[in-house]
Amino acid sequence: MYSVDIAAARAVTLTASGYAGQRMAVAVSKLGNGPLYVFMPIVVFIYLGHKAPAVIITSTISALMLHLVYPMLKRYVARPRPFEADQSITSLLDVRDKYSFPSGHTMTAAASVVPIICADWKFFPIGAGIILTMSWARMATGHHYLSDVLAGIALGGFVGFLCAHI
Repeated sequence: MYSVDIAAARAVTLTASGYAGQRMAVAVSKLGNGPLYVFMPIVVFIYLGHKAPAVIITSTISALMLHLVYPMLKRYVARPRPFEADQSITSLLDVRDKYSFPSGHTMTAAASVVPIICADWKFFPIGAGIILTMSWARMATGHHYLSDVLAGIALGGFVGFLCAHI
């Protein structure tokens, strides 16, 4: 498993080897630090109208629930980030915490987007795009392995789906 993870991490970091790719990966990662979640409710209000408050509350609860658990999971797994494990991978950003598993950025993106998709499937293409772009950016910056972002998507998607259907 590790050989696939490190090979994927190397390959994805190569997609951001130029200036434009690096700036894009950094910008997307920084959007995942909070600004993305300020703009999402605005879009939801525009398109969902009276249904928007319940969807936004569900999306927020989903992400907040996971943020209570995932720091403990990161410390328990204690997996070094790709740029620490492989000298050929460079970090494009400062880290917010020490460990890589799971990806909090992709987890939060999935946890926030899945309840919106559940409310109206027309959001699926943009929601999937947000999650996949965030996954790419987190790997391209040298901060996550493929299994980190897949675990983040699975955790966020599962909790987001449950919150949307409870």
